[in-house]
Amino acid sequence: MINTRTMLNALSVGMTGSLNQRIRTPAGVRVGFSDAPHNNDSLTIRELAVIHDSGLGNVPQRTILVEPDSSTIKGMMSDAERATDAIMKAVAI
Repeated sequence: MINTRTMLNALSVGMTGSLNQRIRTPAGVRVGFSDAPHNNDSLTIRELAVIHDSGLGNVPQRTILVEPDSSTIKGMMSDAERATDAIMKAVAI
């Protein structure tokens, strides 16, 4: 997963293989792996991610995205609150 950096790059917004899609119902953003082709094989980056994440065939399971621990969730909530406050202040001007 690190040799070609394809999977790692696909976790970064704007990079090949990443999915970053604005959705209106419910309002939000959908992120993940796209259906872009993976290198020169017949798999898409999303299909390869599923294979690694699930451990299918002869590939050992390599969990890619896991639920964050409580400390990380608390930090994410704090970051979101600060960002929302900053946006609200900017809009009020």
